Amino acid sequence: MATSRKTGGRQNAQTQSAQADQADQADQEAQANQANTEAPAPVKKRRGPEAGTEKAKRGGQSVKERYGSEFYSQIGTKGGRTVKEQYGSEFYMTIGAKGGKTTRDTMGKDFYARIGRLGGQRGKGHPKLQARDREMFGKK
Repeated sequence: MATSRKTGGRQNAQTQSAQADQADQADQEAQANQANTEAPAPVKKRRGPEAGTEKAKRGGQSVKERYGSEFYSQIGTKGGRTVKEQYGSEFYMTIGAKGGKTTRDTMGKDFYARIGRLGGQRGKGHPKLQARDREMFGKK
């Protein structure tokens, strides 16, 4: 019986060692899976007020007073130049076509006739908007 105890003791030690190895391996796998499934870092909140709010409007007016209205033209030109360098001039054709299709689908084909008529009249001075055009542009 003494021999079986020794063998049994060795088997228990081996079993415990194997179980410990399996537990360590399971822990490592769980940590690896957790690292892969963790949610990405939260996006930083943009500085300043939310666009379209009264605070944003006041901020824009403050910038205009400080730097002048030409400042907006300069930063727009700079941004446009950067986009052109990164994506090429074809990018503008692509987004223009997408915008045109969306406008056609939402506003209808008559919209283009109305804005074309208004654009054609601009060469003759600045005529008053017709009633149907005032509604479209939200002017009274």
